Amino acid sequence: YQQLKVQEGGIRAKIMKRSPGFTLFTFLDKQVTKAEVKKQIKYMKPSTQEGDDNLNESMVEMKLQRTTLKDLVSFILLVESEENVVSIRRVSIQESGKEQGYLDVIMQIRTFELKG
Repeated sequence: YQQLKVQEGGIRAKIMKRSPGFTLFTFLDKQVTKAEVKKQIKYMKPSTQEGDDNLNESMVEMKLQRTTLKDLVSFILLVESEENVVSIRRVSIQESGKEQGYLDVIMQIRTFELKG
């Protein structure tokens, strides 16, 4: 329990260092542009879950269609950010049914925000 409390304190410190007005959706929008996978986005669904101890979990479920493995890896490397407390919670990868060599991917990407 004490170790988790220490980790939580580190998360709070990192959240406080983020740029003012940081939102997960905007962060992801910038990363898809950098990774050049914006055309492959089928949807992006944001949600928020109430948490304990003044932290809420902000999440975006995203579906990429007909993307290459190279583009997916490039995008993941841009998204996973210890500095911004952004991580991939879950990922599902399937071979695209339309074209060989392409992937359909569903990801849940999350971060934490201070309440209030």
